[in-house]
Amino acid sequence: MDIDDDDKNNKPSTSFNNTSKYPTSIVWCAIPILTDVFPLVGHVGVTNSEGWIYDFIGDGTVHQSASNNLSFNRVMRVIPLHENKCKQPLNESLSRVMTHYTRRNEKYNLFGQNCHDFVGVVLNLTEYDGKDDWNLIDVALFVWGLRGNGGSFVDANAAYRTFGPACAAFVAAFAFGVGGAFVRAVLGLYGAIVGYFVLYVFVLSRRRSCSIRAGSIPFLRHSNNKNKNDDDDI
Repeated sequence: MDIDDDDKNNKPSTSFNNTSKYPTSIVWCAIPILTDVFPLVGHVGVTNSEGWIYDFIGDGTVHQSASNNLSFNRVMRVIPLHENKCKQPLNESLSRVMTHYTRRNEKYNLFGQNCHDFVGVVLNLTEYDGKDDWNLIDVALFVWGLRGNGGSFVDANAAYRTFGPACAAFVAAFAFGVGGAFVRAVLGLYGAIVGYFVLYVFVLSRRRSCSIRAGSIPFLRHSNNKNKNDDDDI
């Protein structure tokens, strides 16, 4: 578990204006250098009803923040989740996933069990929108509005930070007369990335899909239940 320095009291800070938070949402940010080259590729997390951000960043490590920051950058894109579409409470689902990932030291893999996969597991536990088979591709499509209720950039600067470097590279490539080759190279790399993740989700990881792993995460044992069981043992 990793908590921002400003959040070590383990409760949302009153110094943040609630209107600047994004409760019950999927949140996305750019990854320095990587997003500059591939604007649609970034880091994703999910927030609870109080606006706390949870994002998977490494082996057994779920980053938490009460500010508007993911582990790589500030929140740049927000996709609201509707509580009436959550069959199971989002807050409880997040607690279950975080506890399971940290206790089991779940392994992080940029090319598989990554931040998008983590969000997919959370959505499966909530059975969001009646689905319990969310995967990392579904999450990526959700982030960019290709499924679900869509989302938006938090401000113009966030959109510029996401697409500006790539657009500048395109302009420079055409200015130097290599625009066609540059476009083919970028589309080829995007195709390879998409092809790999399609193969990973639907072939390579079928036995360890988001849905299967979500189903193996136990319910939290609440303290009142624990006390009752202790009384029964006396």
